[in-house]
Amino acid sequence: MKSKAVEKSKSSFRGFFSDTKVELKRVSWPDRESVTRASIIIMAIVIASTSFIAVLDMIFSKLFIIFRGV
Repeated sequence: MKSKAVEKSKSSFRGFFSDTKVELKRVSWPDRESVTRASIIIMAIVIASTSFIAVLDMIFSKLFIIFRGV
């Protein structure tokens, strides 16, 4: 004989996945063009910020070497 807690957890577990499936059907997914555009923008921002940090790193490395006297 199964306890009520075990039966309730199984039903809530199944309910979670069925509710998730229903919610995913309601989602308004973006079209391919907007995903591509957003991906390009994100990659450009990542490349620009990485380059900026790399330049700052080189500047501070040079300054550190100058002030340290090595």
